[in-house]
Amino acid sequence: MEKFICRKIRQLLLMLMALILCLASVPAAAVDGAARPTEGLCIHHSAHDAACGYQAAGPASPCAYAQAGCPYCVRAWAWVDPLGALTQAEQGWVLALPGISPEQPLTRDAAASLLPAQINATLQNGQPASLDLSWDLSAIPAAGAAAGEYPVLASLADPTYALPQEDALSIILQAGGAQLLDSKLPTGDAPYPDHIVQGISPLGTTIHLFDYWIETQTADDSTPDPSASFLSKGINNGHALLFGKGMGGNENNIGE
Repeated sequence: MEKFICRKIRQLLLMLMALILCLASVPAAAVDGAARPTEGLCIHHSAHDAACGYQAAGPASPCAYAQAGCPYCVRAWAWVDPLGALTQAEQGWVLALPGISPEQPLTRDAAASLLPAQINATLQNGQPASLDLSWDLSAIPAAGAAAGEYPVLASLADPTYALPQEDALSIILQAGGAQLLDSKLPTGDAPYPDHIVQGISPLGTTIHLFDYWIETQTADDSTPDPSASFLSKGINNGHALLFGKGMGGNENNIGE
């Protein structure tokens, strides 16, 4: 048993020595290159070349493409949403459409007109760009949607540009959910039928009804002062058309 253990130990030591010799025979540049991150590489510059001037071995030379920044890769972006209709929730970006109902469903054409048509982007080279969007609205039923949540996804209309891999141009459409007011007119008999009269005014005539008073707004004007003083009070003050009880029966025919 003791011999068996010793033999296993020797085998492990030999394997360790062989591994050390293999690593010692690999050039240092090759090891460094395997561990070095692919800085400056993207779908538009997938490998370093003579044009970018990158060199890992010998005198270090950085990638000129990485230093300038890719003119097609998006570093940051924001929706073009001038009305502020989008809100960012825990599940992502949301566009609430409470007015949707079975009588007024959400169609794909209507959704396309409500969703952002562009994003404002900052490219890797620091330049701004307004990028058009193309929306996939297949989540919305062809006949329209009355209520529910419908996730829609956009892509860049110009495939030359690229977003970060972790970013997605997605919005959740929340259709319906609003409590609409009852807009029906009341039915049945009018509450004050004795006060409804049929007008005889000609077309184009507008009649304004005011609270005409003589003494004070709440005073009893059914028995005004019999003197002529009421002719210059309240609604009568400064007017040729005068109001009062018994008008037309006085000696001056006031109000006739």
